[in-house]
Amino acid sequence: MWRYIGYRVVLFIPTTIAILLIAFLLSRQTFDVDTAESWLIYDGIDPNSVEGNKAYEREYKLQNLNLPLFYFSIIPAHYHPNLNSIIDRQDRKILSSLQSEGYRCEDVLTLLEVRKNLLSTLNYRIIPDSILQALNFAESIHDFQAISSMLNYESEQAQTLNGKFHKTIQKMEERKVHFISPSFVWHGIKNQWHLWSINMLNGNMGKSIKDGRKVSQKIWNAMRWTLILLGLNLIFTLIISIPFGIWSGLKTGSWFDRLTQSFWMMLYATPVFWLASMLIMYFTSDRYGTWMDIFPVPGLWHTEPNQTFWSFLKVNSHQFILPVICLVANDIAFLSRVVRNNVRENLNKRYTKVAAAKGLSQTLVLVKHVIPNVLIPLVTIVVAAIPAGLSGGLIIEVLFNIPGVGRLMYESIQTQDWNVVFSILAIISLAVTLFLLVGDVLYAFVNPKVSIDE
Repeated sequence: MWRYIGYRVVLFIPTTIAILLIAFLLSRQTFDVDTAESWLIYDGIDPNSVEGNKAYEREYKLQNLNLPLFYFSIIPAHYHPNLNSIIDRQDRKILSSLQSEGYRCEDVLTLLEVRKNLLSTLNYRIIPDSILQALNFAESIHDFQAISSMLNYESEQAQTLNGKFHKTIQKMEERKVHFISPSFVWHGIKNQWHLWSINMLNGNMGKSIKDGRKVSQKIWNAMRWTLILLGLNLIFTLIISIPFGIWSGLKTGSWFDRLTQSFWMMLYATPVFWLASMLIMYFTSDRYGTWMDIFPVPGLWHTEPNQTFWSFLKVNSHQFILPVICLVANDIAFLSRVVRNNVRENLNKRYTKVAAAKGLSQTLVLVKHVIPNVLIPLVTIVVAAIPAGLSGGLIIEVLFNIPGVGRLMYESIQTQDWNVVFSILAIISLAVTLFLLVGDVLYAFVNPKVSIDE
């Protein structure tokens, strides 16, 4: 047993690392959003102004965006070893584009420097705005050549730089790479993934772009609501499903068994979002009759000044009735059937028949022999249902306007507040892994015969 528990605990470590790595890569690669620029916009600073450029550089470094993504990278040999170190947004974009076309990074950097010096010598009063915009946002060699030939160079310095500009382009064409060879670059521990994962494990998840609040604080405030829903769901599911499942297993084939199993299967086949929509439509207003206006309209939370969380929960407890019904309905249908089948299976085993032959009553056989063996597999099922409720309750929180983690994630996706989104993703994924580990450990305690092979 202890070998099995140790094996599961050791397996938890690489699983945690993999979860954090996937969440990190998704946060960096899935969405083309510059978080440093987003923060400037949130603070009311124009990223294209002189002040904005300085603020952007400061925010870019503050968020460690100038560091490489991982401990190492495997890139083409002509690529820049750390593209993120190029702080200027347009230069970084141009370098990335020209590298992919086969131009060497050192040649592109030289071109960008000459281009910068050339732009500083131009007389902008005689250059049309359309040409200036084209020159500022040009990304290909062809565009650079075409636009530079359209400019008027009044000073001798500008003419000299223009000649150097074209020579640099010519040199780039001569040194262009036609055969790509890979290169291994070691960056060390000073990288974005290392710092991000440490901060995540320490609870430092950054700030929300939406309102500037700490992400950890927003998630904790929302998590309390989700845990309340989860706890109520678990309590009512166990209270209802276990007795019904045991009784159905004892009365297999009876009218009670057929009726309850048909009802549970109907609930299990009913989509949760459809059930929630029907309950909201018919039982939260007097549209279909005053007698059907039983429950309050979702989201109408009653608040008072200086109200504590628990007093707030007590006053608004009626708001949880319909959400809990929607969550419990699906779980009861599954768990009661599992209990019924286990009771039926254990009643047909030899040890229960021997116990009955020794004179034990059906109640004693049930309490001493059947129920303990029935509850053993329920340990892993119930523990696994807890993290499933964390992710499965998202649509319920949205439909019933409950300020839980699901609704927070939904609103954060809409507002592109990716710090919150991927922090929730990492937390839920880690919670699922942790609860599965706890379930395996508990199962090993209640069933000492378990082994690694199982």
